[in-house]
Amino acid sequence: MYKVGDEESVAFLYAKDRVGLAPVDEIRIGDARSEWIHRYRALGERKEVKGSWWYDGEYNNVLFPTPAITRTGASTTLGCEFRLRIDSNNHGIRLVRTTDKEDNRQLASVFVDGVRVKERKWFAVDFDRTFRGIRWFDSSFEIPANYTRGKRTIQVRVELESSKTGRWEDYGYTAYEYR
Repeated sequence: MYKVGDEESVAFLYAKDRVGLAPVDEIRIGDARSEWIHRYRALGERKEVKGSWWYDGEYNNVLFPTPAITRTGASTTLGCEFRLRIDSNNHGIRLVRTTDKEDNRQLASVFVDGVRVKERKWFAVDFDRTFRGIRWFDSSFEIPANYTRGKRTIQVRVELESSKTGRWEDYGYTAYEYR
């Protein structure tokens, strides 16, 4: 199925004179200190989950033997909430959640400081099946600046509405700010 040297692609670079998106905070689920610092809390029942898989791409253990990435996470029945440190001069936040492709079709509402982000809901795309342990997936959610501008911290609450398994799974969150 895969043969080294048969790949083709096109890439476009749209550059600016300054950085437009930069990481500002990260939560490692399963790390007690990180969860405490960010006041991470599961909504509903929490079950610890562990994954040792690969991301899609060149180093997915198909083309090249590569060690799996092992992470601990949480599987909850209702979602979660946590606090993020951000720069008050941001122009919005991109929230990236690391999750498992096997637990997909997850739909959730996101709240920032108690206010629902009305522009859209968080939906993790559908995957029919996974292949050879390639299961890590990063799902992004854009939080517009009107929810974050002028704030140094935000309280995020993710409320699960539906999923294939009836659970919300997360292994970590990284917040990037638009500058």
